[in-house]
Amino acid sequence: MDTRLIMVRSLRMVVMVFFAVGCMLAGACSWAVDQGGHRPYRTHAEVIEEDIAASDERYSAEEFESMGDGGFKRGNLEHAFLNYEKALRLKPKNQNLRCKRAWVLLAGNFNDEAAKEFETVLSKNENSAAAREGLGQAYFQMKRYDQALAEFEKALIIDATRWRSRNYVGIMYNHKNNPLRAIQEFTSAIAIKPDSGILYNNLGMAYNLAGRYSEALDAYQKAYELGAPREKTLNNLGIVLAKMGRIVKAEDVFMEVGDEAQAYNNLGCVYLSAGDYEMARKSFETALRISPEPYSRASENLKKCRRMMN
Repeated sequence: MDTRLIMVRSLRMVVMVFFAVGCMLAGACSWAVDQGGHRPYRTHAEVIEEDIAASDERYSAEEFESMGDGGFKRGNLEHAFLNYEKALRLKPKNQNLRCKRAWVLLAGNFNDEAAKEFETVLSKNENSAAAREGLGQAYFQMKRYDQALAEFEKALIIDATRWRSRNYVGIMYNHKNNPLRAIQEFTSAIAIKPDSGILYNNLGMAYNLAGRYSEALDAYQKAYELGAPREKTLNNLGIVLAKMGRIVKAEDVFMEVGDEAQAYNNLGCVYLSAGDYEMARKSFETALRISPEPYSRASENLKKCRRMMN
């Protein structure tokens, strides 16, 4: 069976699973999956091939590309992939279309296939910043971090305004325990994309790693205002409040994330990372005591705490 047909079938399944569990697409995307007009899953490769080949004479490559863009924005990966494929059949040398098709594969976690597509684009134009960024993200999702960093930095040499590349570079410098460099990258990205809650959340993490808690607090609060993922942002906010000694406020913030047991477990994790094992132990024990049923996470954390105390 043709590889692309297998990918189309897999993309159908990815979209169906995303819709069933109500998830958001990975990466920086937040498109809801489009339900309108979604056809039943069809198993025959010949019918999918018919989908790709049909109507080539009714629409131009530009119209197929526009329909693909619309599907991608809605999170309908199948629709996007099929229309980009149709557009490419009419304009097979259009590297921008090939790049867009690669981004669809990337959104569906077909990382190897996406990397090959981006490499093909780069073989024709090594100065494509979009392809460099896409290849970097594919490597990042495959946990090939050194290669990812190299591609993101090449993308930024070509086009310094690519805020996504700066975001990923900042994330990797955080992981390398170089928060000062990460702060520079996130700050530069925010100057380009000031309405991104994700960037402010990541900036807060860099400030936190650097021990600049007041600045981390401001960044997390801005991230929350801009609609960054609620649970992650509030957990980060609670952690930095606890590190600043504002325990009562930290407990309140943790309570917004989950129930009281989860709040005390989170607080225990903060104490544990700070080396305050006695307070960590008390927090985990409180989480277990007030939990209406066995709380495995707090139980495991309590065991870890006791091992570290001995």
